[in-house]
Amino acid sequence: MGGLSPLSDASRRAVRMPLVTPLLILANVVVFLLELTHGDSFVTAWSAVPAQIVSGHHWITILSAMFMHGSWSRDRGTGETYCMPHHLTVDGEKRRLMIAALRYYDTFVKVNGAWLFAERLLYVDWIEERDLS
Repeated sequence: MGGLSPLSDASRRAVRMPLVTPLLILANVVVFLLELTHGDSFVTAWSAVPAQIVSGHHWITILSAMFMHGSWSRDRGTGETYCMPHHLTVDGEKRRLMIAALRYYDTFVKVNGAWLFAERLLYVDWIEERDLS
């Protein structure tokens, strides 16, 4: 009997080496290492700040910060945001890394021309903590 995940498929053979998946994995590893080595300055530089994006600056941070989708009308909107925060704590020589999978369900309303949060629900899918050397 076979397992749930096949290791190969005799009916289909890859005709070429996959390129996109290894590049995405490499990009994630590079960004993670940059975050560890440059600390807060790296996180601050690549975090999405809505006021900067709306004013036409740092729009690339939309891609670097997280994935988000939702729906909008003239004066109301909803959004679902996924993120994986990495929190590094240092206590003397002891370093710990906490990684979480979070989802935000947001409801927005437009009041006097400004978009405001009407409601934010936080869902924590999982948390992992580990000691670092």
